[in-house]
Amino acid sequence: MDDLRLDSYDPGEPDPALAELVLARLDAAPQRRSGVRWAIAGMAIAAAACAAIVVGLRGGSGLIEAQARMSVSLAGRGIAVAEPGARVRWTVARSGDAELEQSAGTVFYRVEHGGAFVVKTPAGAVRVHGTCFKVEVEDMRVSKQGVTGAVLGASIVAAAWVTVYEGKVSLAHGGGEVALTAGQRGVSRDGESPREARGDERPGVTSIDAPVAPPSANATQAELLRRDEQQRRQIAALTEKLRALDPTEGDGAGAKDGERNRRENPVDPSKEELLDLAKRCRLAYDVPTLQEGASRYGNELPKELGLTPEEQQAVSRAHQKFNDQALAQLRAIYGEIVGDPKLGAQLSPDALSSEITHKGGSAEEIQLLFKRLSAERAGLLPAPKDTTTASPIERYYRLMTSAGDGFERELAGVIGPDRAHDARTQHGGWNNKFGTGRGCPSE
Repeated sequence: MDDLRLDSYDPGEPDPALAELVLARLDAAPQRRSGVRWAIAGMAIAAAACAAIVVGLRGGSGLIEAQARMSVSLAGRGIAVAEPGARVRWTVARSGDAELEQSAGTVFYRVEHGGAFVVKTPAGAVRVHGTCFKVEVEDMRVSKQGVTGAVLGASIVAAAWVTVYEGKVSLAHGGGEVALTAGQRGVSRDGESPREARGDERPGVTSIDAPVAPPSANATQAELLRRDEQQRRQIAALTEKLRALDPTEGDGAGAKDGERNRRENPVDPSKEELLDLAKRCRLAYDVPTLQEGASRYGNELPKELGLTPEEQQAVSRAHQKFNDQALAQLRAIYGEIVGDPKLGAQLSPDALSSEITHKGGSAEEIQLLFKRLSAERAGLLPAPKDTTTASPIERYYRLMTSAGDGFERELAGVIGPDRAHDARTQHGGWNNKFGTGRGCPSE
């Protein structure tokens, strides 16, 4: 990952030009949903890795024009991770107040407490209160249609999407404002008041059947990267629409709950259920709570199990061991994806999973992976004996889809296999149950 430090060190009254002198570059990295709530999409920053750089910094300014993913330290007020095509001009005053103008692209921000921190976009301003959040700025081609449905023309409008991972922000535009907290997403467009985004809304073109404008003859690399991202989002939106129309696809949209639960049982699935999942290239699995801090998992298990206080403590220790090992693997996988092993150090389990699934592979790669994994679980293909050389996204899904069985085995050594299995099946699986798929790949 490119790591660009644009801060000015202040021994007294330095020349502002010093802001451009502190540069450090690393290798570029490849890019590419309760308890845990793995669904939130986003990025993570290891603040500790930047501590030695930001100490003593007082103010600064700079311009981010990302050709590859890059990390920028914002003069002690936080970190910005910019995706290709992002453009941000930023200034941090000596008081600590920060003002940024993000005119294009996707940027993740981690903000330290201090003075005001405002990210201005063409479609609204984001005011921050110590948090982690992502801002996506897009130009959207909107078709104008007459009464007969004929296309009369098209216009370009700006939109800003904000995803909050920690803390809270406000999104304001045109006299309207919406407050967003952790787990929420907001959207603001020209001519509209900001609002919380619906669950099925995603950044992308306003109309999924409106074509992305062709590039100009002199298009820059950043413009081509933005166009490529628009096309990928449009394809994803069309795919989601098709899944919603077919109750046998997607996450079961349109299917009756009983039918969906029968088909996607994560614990003790029948051979028929596994074959049905494989036919649809889907995976059903459960994951115990993954968390940061000390485990009290033994106290959370059903009283019907009759655990003694000593057994509850033993269960918590077993969960802590499993939890720590799983988090270490997730952080290693994320570090491999982004090219820096330090970046996942302070990332929550939620954000780790979201980041890995977002950046770990293309839609086509994940489709092929789901097809292979579901076939293995149904006994249609042999599982590999060694996965150490597998891609990071494959190792991630192998870790997650085996977590339910792995934790049950861990508990069996503490309270016996029968009670361990009872603990898992009391509510149809551990805390987090998933039935997921990306559709089968085209033949």
